[in-house]
Amino acid sequence: VADVRTSQTNTIRDNISSLYGASVARELLSLSCEDQKLGFKLEGHVTNANYSVKKLRFLLFINHRLVDSASLRKAVEAVYSAYLPKNTHPFVYMSIEILPS
Repeated sequence: VADVRTSQTNTIRDNISSLYGASVARELLSLSCEDQKLGFKLEGHVTNANYSVKKLRFLLFINHRLVDSASLRKAVEAVYSAYLPKNTHPFVYMSIEILPS
């Protein structure tokens, strides 16, 4: 039995709000990118420069599986470091679908 339950009709943004709070959800920016030639689709939600916390929340799903990518996490933090106060971090949710071939 799962410890956390959300409604099937909830959007990802709704679920982020339920799990991480309205303060995160208010500052989310949606992003998406797709390239059919490369068989690549990205959808995500990232916080803007108004939101920062002491610990990075980086949720990365590849083909619907939660994974960790240190290189991608470091790249995201490098971009945000120019905009956020020192020693603070964003909230990042990314879902990437890649053709298995």
